[in-house]
Amino acid sequence: MSVKKVNEIFGYGLFIVGVLKILLVVLVLLQLGSNIIAIFNGANVNSEYYPVLSRTIGYAQLILAVGSIIMIILNIKKQPEVITGYLWGLGALLIEFIVPPIMSFYAVLVECGMYMKAGAKIRNKNIGSDKNHRKIKQDIKNTEWFYGSSDK
Repeated sequence: MSVKKVNEIFGYGLFIVGVLKILLVVLVLLQLGSNIIAIFNGANVNSEYYPVLSRTIGYAQLILAVGSIIMIILNIKKQPEVITGYLWGLGALLIEFIVPPIMSFYAVLVECGMYMKAGAKIRNKNIGSDKNHRKIKQDIKNTEWFYGSSDK
């Protein structure tokens, strides 16, 4: 598999992790709201906040972080412009580790934005200038009838 394909996979992966983290925050806030209503009504409270989804997102973050370090090393010579996207992704994970728990809600929102921006940067910078010469020649043949001279 070429480096461009792997960059594209990582770009989409980082973007999806950002979207899933936003979805998790929304779901947890909805669950928190329903728990507050249940407390006021005297009902039972659900204390589990989507453990499978949050664990899956956490594992995906760790896998993408290790893969990002490897991809930074692989892209140093081939495509150095995509490295900034990988650094954004690693910065988002770093924020998760250094932010105190009292500010974690705001940090998660920043992280989500960073993951989504990292994925977008990698995909946009990955486009590059690969030219398929066979396709270019075929396009020229296909349009020759239109742009050709009409001296017949």
